[in-house]
Amino acid sequence: MAGLILIGIFGNASWAIGELFAGAWELSAKITEGRMDKYMCRPVNTVFSLVLEDMQVEEMIKGMLSLVILLIWYEIKFHVSAGIVDILFSFISFLLGIVIVAVTRSIYSCSAFWFENTGGLNYLIHMEDLELERYPLDIFNKATKVVLISIIPVGFVSCFPAMFYMNMIDNGLLYLLLEIAILGLLVLVLHLVWGKGIKKYESAGG
Repeated sequence: MAGLILIGIFGNASWAIGELFAGAWELSAKITEGRMDKYMCRPVNTVFSLVLEDMQVEEMIKGMLSLVILLIWYEIKFHVSAGIVDILFSFISFLLGIVIVAVTRSIYSCSAFWFENTGGLNYLIHMEDLELERYPLDIFNKATKVVLISIIPVGFVSCFPAMFYMNMIDNGLLYLLLEIAILGLLVLVLHLVWGKGIKKYESAGG
């Protein structure tokens, strides 16, 4: 019960803090509607500008505060005293997970370069609507677990941070390095997909 609540705490906070990358939600619409011209003229990375343009800093701050408050409540309620290293690793894993989800959203949004109607991919772009981050990975079969740490990587923003917090992951540093490697791979995929897709882009003016 305590573990399920902890997963829910991280999962719910992740979407509020993820508002820092709110532009990833609207990326596909900007592509299909030809509204990227002003970004392409800027002397900064176009994807970076698009993803961070609509950042909701206020929501992110609220999310961080609510996370801290709920974790304090959790420790008092369930008489838990997490170690400093566990808390540190948990927060690092949590933040890495948020970025992993944002980059994954952006990759899916790039499908708009090839398909005017992204259709079912909208469920992946707006993966928070599925509310899968509220559930522990252990209740799913192996195939679903793979989906929740790859195609819909919500496990990175809820289950893994919670496991770190409860000191349930051995070799935590190695795991964090693996998570960083996964993020690096996703960034590379986004770079390659964006590079291919931008060649097909047409602005609203033709």
